[in-house]
Amino acid sequence: KWLREGNAQCDILIISDAWDILFAVPPDELADVYEANYPTRPIVFNAEKACFPRLDLADQFPDPGTPWRYFNGGFIMGEPANILKMLEAMDLDAIPDDHQRTDGSWFHSNDQEHLTLVFLAQPVPMVLDVKCELCQSFSSALYEEFAFEGEKIKNLITGSTVRVGHFNGDAKNLI
Repeated sequence: KWLREGNAQCDILIISDAWDILFAVPPDELADVYEANYPTRPIVFNAEKACFPRLDLADQFPDPGTPWRYFNGGFIMGEPANILKMLEAMDLDAIPDDHQRTDGSWFHSNDQEHLTLVFLAQPVPMVLDVKCELCQSFSSALYEEFAFEGEKIKNLITGSTVRVGHFNGDAKNLI
């Protein structure tokens, strides 16, 4: 609704999970990295090691030469107009909000599945941050994949510095 009403007064928008994301750098640095690495300005999603929740879609993600090959919707960066087009292509109004059922249990829609499907459909240009230059998924991470150098964490496989950490899945138990 916020995007539909034209409230985004920026060139680049960041959308992230609220409780398992850690920003280690300011947004301006992320914008600089985004523009340097993605000059055509596609929507960029962070990538992870597991194809969750639809393992049956794994073969639709080509091997990029890093373990971070699969879609993750916890960090999104792109132009607001393209993000809105992507969301509209998902038919958001047809996806039910989380709600309590009459039996007291909760219904939770899986946004990761909806986002994965729209990513594969590509209604606008979208890519995965397979080198973890913007956002590093720590789910299924191995300690030896990283170097801890003072205030910075470096991904030894991709050579990138962790600018945003996504502690999704099992990574929440590492702290």
